Amino acid sequence: MPKIVLLRIPGNHTDWRRRNPIPNLGVGFLSAVARQEGFETAVLEGHMFLDSGYLPASLSYPERINFFLEEVRRESPDILGISVLSGDLALGIEFAKSYRKLYPTVKIVMGGVGVNGVAEIISRYAGSALDFIVKGEGEETFKNLLREIKKGAISNFNQIKGLSYRDGQNWRHNPLRPLIKDLDSLPLMTLGDYRHLPANIITLLPFERGCPSACNFCFATETWGSGRYFSVDRIIEQGKILLNFQGDLKTLFLSDSNILAKERLGRASLLEVLKKFPEVVGSINLRVDQFDNDLIKIFSRFPNVSPLMGIEALSPKMLQYLGKTSDPKKYLEDVNRVLPLIRKNKIKYCLSLIYHIPGEKIEDLNRIRDFFLEQDTERCVLIYLSRLWLEGNTYLWEKYKKNEFEIYSVAKNPSSILGEQYNDVIFDPSCFLFKNPEISDYDYAIFSKQIRDYFSNTNCNFLG
Repeated sequence: MPKIVLLRIPGNHTDWRRRNPIPNLGVGFLSAVARQEGFETAVLEGHMFLDSGYLPASLSYPERINFFLEEVRRESPDILGISVLSGDLALGIEFAKSYRKLYPTVKIVMGGVGVNGVAEIISRYAGSALDFIVKGEGEETFKNLLREIKKGAISNFNQIKGLSYRDGQNWRHNPLRPLIKDLDSLPLMTLGDYRHLPANIITLLPFERGCPSACNFCFATETWGSGRYFSVDRIIEQGKILLNFQGDLKTLFLSDSNILAKERLGRASLLEVLKKFPEVVGSINLRVDQFDNDLIKIFSRFPNVSPLMGIEALSPKMLQYLGKTSDPKKYLEDVNRVLPLIRKNKIKYCLSLIYHIPGEKIEDLNRIRDFFLEQDTERCVLIYLSRLWLEGNTYLWEKYKKNEFEIYSVAKNPSSILGEQYNDVIFDPSCFLFKNPEISDYDYAIFSKQIRDYFSNTNCNFLG
């Protein structure tokens, strides 16, 4: 039986996840597809190697590459799949180059959210180190790719939508594949082929894919559409399987889930799943205009689940720049309506805002600071305060490619240790920011420190 190894090498920008061991399920879906196609599978999810202590966090990027070269060698795959985030791209490319030198006949595939919108750039950096790049939603493309690889010499890759492939020394880039209409058609996943899982893992609960908002800075809608759902029966069946791989701590996690993307269907599905699984915790993305008495009843009845409101900005100009809403005035009125309602009903909640936006002024920062200082730090359990940065496969990325604005480096890109060619925004977007002549870096630093210091002595978990 041919064998596939699916690999994720963690960059140190995500090492913090060791405190919260949640295995990536994207590679789990691909593994389930491969098993369905007759392949033996092994998943080397590098974050779980960190969480379990098997991978020393002190290892440098070159040392991590050498570590995983040995791990993959032990598995002896016929096909190697490398899954990347944007900050892991350079690691994935350099690993592929090193592995290619040792095992030139193994087919090497790269995929993951980090490739979306930048596949042609990746192919230039990787050259002959990669054979294939799977773009967009990967399961159907991966399945068709495996079927073609099995054909050997008569394989034909030019009809596989969502695939970039190497034809000798040249790369061909096929058009993207339409999104999967029926998510229940995907095979159920297990964690049985994940290596070195920690004993205390918790797992995400696959519920839906997509987001209805289509913000300029986010790739979610472009990558996964505006909202598709697994059926309730399928969600419950998958949840039972995932709970079997957990230890004493039985937890199904909803992380920033867009369950209410399609409001009526989302509410009904959410209620059924919460009734079935008392183990469900986490946050649910919620537009402020969706909040009403019915949702108050749901969050009051199931206090382990909290609304996460991605407010993102507090001025009409900044909201329009981010593409958050077509009606900033009404949007801000809803913000002022909803938060007192939440506090009145003693519901725990989470907030998200963005700063370092082109055209932002000091008064915009003051507005954000004052807004945070007004929050109930006993009930506001989590705050994301993120600088705006570029991600591939977004509206802002397309404008950047047309030179419509400038960015600048604010930190040494960790990936540059693998070569100065990787000191580029696509290899770690968080190291680059938008130029804003209105506010100095010093003022931004003071603003960030003020908020961070305020929340450091509270029960609110501040990420920013």
